[in-house]
Amino acid sequence: TIIFDTPPLLLAPEARVCGRLSDGVVLVVRAEKTTREMAIACHSRLAEDGTLLLGTILNDADVDPTIHDYYASAKRNAAGGGLTIAHQ
Repeated sequence: TIIFDTPPLLLAPEARVCGRLSDGVVLVVRAEKTTREMAIACHSRLAEDGTLLLGTILNDADVDPTIHDYYASAKRNAAGGGLTIAHQ
């Protein structure tokens, strides 16, 4: 497996060239920086080029730790035979 890290797709033509020459690409977007419109434009350009989009990675997301606690609690309760979900 060979992975190429290219410049941003919307700014550098070589990113699209590498995409066309590859088996597929993974699109990396940055939280609070990459807009929805930018991500859609990247997807459109990849589709125009016939490039396979394998997936997307979200970088620099500010994850709320209470969300993790919420799901971890639900999973623990489910393992015990019952499911209790409490909203805090």
